[in-house]
Amino acid sequence: MKRIRDVIWFTSVVALLAACGVADKNDKASVQSVAVKDKPAAYEPPGAAHAPFEIDYEIIGTPIVGNPVAVQLRLVSTWGPRPIHLEFNINDASSMSFAEAQPQTIDLELAANDNTLLQRVSIIPQKEGRIYLSVNASFETADGTVSTITAIPIHVGKVSTAPIEHGEIQVTEDGDEVRVLSGD
Repeated sequence: MKRIRDVIWFTSVVALLAACGVADKNDKASVQSVAVKDKPAAYEPPGAAHAPFEIDYEIIGTPIVGNPVAVQLRLVSTWGPRPIHLEFNINDASSMSFAEAQPQTIDLELAANDNTLLQRVSIIPQKEGRIYLSVNASFETADGTVSTITAIPIHVGKVSTAPIEHGEIQVTEDGDEVRVLSGD
């Protein structure tokens, strides 16, 4: 989440510099001089979307077909202590199921002086491969529901965890590298 926030911040700064005439698209030095690590700790770009929760996870144990495995969730509320509604979803019922005692929705409340919540979810993998558990953490505001949704990859059996590269890298006339995807 921090990396995504830093990328959004960097993109906003580059766009702002370009709009002010400080950075020209042909002036790579001025754009490259903006470093993400130089961002002040309290700075938030104007109009940026703020996810209400940061969701981290840890798979407890080794996922094996037919055996329960636990997923330890760590939710950090970026909006402070609030009642939280958690939903767990499985998009492909043939890939996994919930353990018998595992509720699919839970309503919880953070302690008044804490913005972190730990929750364990038990699932049972039904096939080998990369399967996903979707977690939706939300709360109500006067303007409606605010939520963060994340898909947690669970690797069952011998599955490559290396990223899959698609397309091929080509060099443009300006010397920039771009990835070209085919229509196949």
